[in-house]
Amino acid sequence: MIKTLPAALLIVMLSLITTASLASEIKVGGGGGACRGIFMPLAAFYESDTGTALKVLPSSPAQGIIELNDGHVDLATAAVSLDQMIMGAAKNGITIDPSLFNVTEIGKSKTLVFVHKSNKVKKLTRKQLRDIFTGKVTNWKKFGGKDQAIIVVWGIATPGQNDLFTKKILDGKPVADKHQEVTDYVSIREFIANNPGAIGIDPHGFASGGTRNPETPLLISPVIAVTKGKPSTEVEYLLKYVKEWVM
Repeated sequence: MIKTLPAALLIVMLSLITTASLASEIKVGGGGGACRGIFMPLAAFYESDTGTALKVLPSSPAQGIIELNDGHVDLATAAVSLDQMIMGAAKNGITIDPSLFNVTEIGKSKTLVFVHKSNKVKKLTRKQLRDIFTGKVTNWKKFGGKDQAIIVVWGIATPGQNDLFTKKILDGKPVADKHQEVTDYVSIREFIANNPGAIGIDPHGFASGGTRNPETPLLISPVIAVTKGKPSTEVEYLLKYVKEWVM
């Protein structure tokens, strides 16, 4: 004979089940562009749909793979290859075995050129960008803008987009000696938003009211998700969810 649980006890049990479900958490670390462009926008929807909290911890591709290797995050993401992530970790003195990891491509990252919102230059060609970022041209007047000095902004914690831009736009040439060095993706955007002569690069998800994006050559790179070994059931479901989200 099946006994019916008292209503009060049933409510308590359902509450405990819900609490346990919500206590479940997946931690995602890695490149700021990949974190902010893909995982942060869907985090609230994922938690609402699944009851699993998605904690996104943007840092850098190198830091992401280090944290994954140490077990501090469940998944690392980046818009660079696993080899580049591991090379970045090696520069920080951390040796990581690539055979321990599983890689899944989950989307694409688009890198855009950012200028101050007051900048009226509508289009920049590949050659013009190369001239600007290598320091050959230093005034916006050359491109139909104001008679105003160009400030090249370059992040020190954005290796993926720096490498892509250097290879595809600068033909491997170094950025101008005279440039404004900042830290991460957010600091690039904020500096440009506060300095009318500034120009820099950032993922498309970092657009803001203080900046604008002139028409420039398209720069797209794959975004990968990395797990240590086979992904857990929860992480595997997250990867499927992400692929549906970005389609």
